[in-house]
Amino acid sequence: MLAIGQDLPASAGDLVLQIPSLPSGWQFVLDIIPIQLASECLARLGNQNCDGFRLCSYIVEDEGGLIGPDTKL
Repeated sequence: MLAIGQDLPASAGDLVLQIPSLPSGWQFVLDIIPIQLASECLARLGNQNCDGFRLCSYIVEDEGGLIGPDTKL
């Protein structure tokens, strides 16, 4: 088990990632970056392309999205 947090005991998991305290305005960085790094590592270990889209083969590039102004719902 991977545990990520601040002031965690060493027995909190098999792998414990201690992160420093930061001002609350930067908390989002501590919330997402460590788990993204861990998932990228797991993807590489599983021979998965972490930069490819598996479930969605397209990217929306404008504000209209997939439904245009002429689309009837």
